[in-house]
Amino acid sequence: MKKILSIITILTLFLTVNSQAFASEEKGNELILSNNEITSIKMSLSEYGVSEETQEDLINKLKNNEKWDSLKGVKPVSTRTVLKNDIEEKVEIFQDGSISVSAMDLSTAEVSDVITPYDLDPGNISSGSGYTNYRGARIYKNEIVLFAQFYADFTTVNQGMSYITRVYDGDVNGVGGTISDVSLNVIQYKEDLNYPAEAKLSFIVSGWGGWGGGTCWLKLQVGNSHYSTPSYM
Repeated sequence: MKKILSIITILTLFLTVNSQAFASEEKGNELILSNNEITSIKMSLSEYGVSEETQEDLINKLKNNEKWDSLKGVKPVSTRTVLKNDIEEKVEIFQDGSISVSAMDLSTAEVSDVITPYDLDPGNISSGSGYTNYRGARIYKNEIVLFAQFYADFTTVNQGMSYITRVYDGDVNGVGGTISDVSLNVIQYKEDLNYPAEAKLSFIVSGWGGWGGGTCWLKLQVGNSHYSTPSYM
């Protein structure tokens, strides 16, 4: 039996490790979820207003190895913004009631008038003439049954080339399957005329019918004095 991982526990991944099992027991074509896992999934869905009836439908899809709509790459039927623990989250709602939550967590950041672009304490933002430095920004994507995050230090430059200094502490966990080939890298350190600065956390999820196999990723892109966090999970 594979090691059971709680959906609400964030595990630090050492990027030198090639694979990680995160599934509950699988019996035939049925995924056997523990009571704790079911409770955790329902609690997470409840936090975003998903009805109990829809929760049961989504749990049954998991048990039958069926992928939620939020994991199929289809467009959401609606999108809203919520404020949770001082973090502004983008919540996408899909046809089957599943949700996808994404955000950049700057809740612990402090704003400083001192211009020190290369020597900031973790979690700080320093604004100067034409640029803003971010240190310890947490980028995350929460699919309820799959969670990924990493931290980044970067700078947005007004009318100039923004850049990423470093990325670190990549985490991935979930329910059902195996995570492998985890990597966290800066793809392009500095914005240029054609492309933004970009960092990428990538991994492969496989192991049961609902997931199949394929590369998932979460990115930070910095350019045109802005940042964004596109993903494919």
